[in-house]
Amino acid sequence: GDAAKCSAGINVGLGGMLRLTRAEYDNIVEAIFKDSSAYASEVLGSDGRIGNFNVNLAKVSVNYLESLISISKSVAEKAASNDNAWMPCTTQDDACARTIIDTVANQAFRGNVSQEDKDAYFAMFNEAKTGGTHEEGIARAIETILASPQFLYRMEFGEADASLGADLVKLTQREIASRLAALIWRGAPDASLLAAADANQLSTVAQIK
Repeated sequence: GDAAKCSAGINVGLGGMLRLTRAEYDNIVEAIFKDSSAYASEVLGSDGRIGNFNVNLAKVSVNYLESLISISKSVAEKAASNDNAWMPCTTQDDACARTIIDTVANQAFRGNVSQEDKDAYFAMFNEAKTGGTHEEGIARAIETILASPQFLYRMEFGEADASLGADLVKLTQREIASRLAALIWRGAPDASLLAAADANQLSTVAQIK
């Protein structure tokens, strides 16, 4: 919240859109689906480095996109067939399907998912289930979520703060939670960290410590 520190040239790190590293991808998949397979680490190329940190600098080529789509499909199919291990419910009805989809989207998007998005993923579930099976519907929704830019990129656009002036923004509480999770355990924020963000408890150095 100190505009003087920004104008003084203190480096607060990369912002905007940061693509997940291989480790971050696999760690988030494991956290959501209890699946420790090294999907991204085995398929995608090596990450780059900026300073002491791994960053995903790979060019977004056609081959890279095809690899991401293939990985999302593999994760989704295995997750949909392994319901007892991670799903919040296991009944094959629409209410349970919506709960599963909402839970996955919320975790994959690091708490930043709209009701409109949830409804769209549920519609994809229904489309795949029609003429198919409940499991195929769940897999389709998960595959689409994992292929979304909201999952593949950690987005930091900030929010306006009058004390910083018109040219600067501060990270939102959930963006801070996402950055902390990426820094500390190379994954997505868990429920307790998101709860702290929603309670505005990531505003000071003392709170973050």
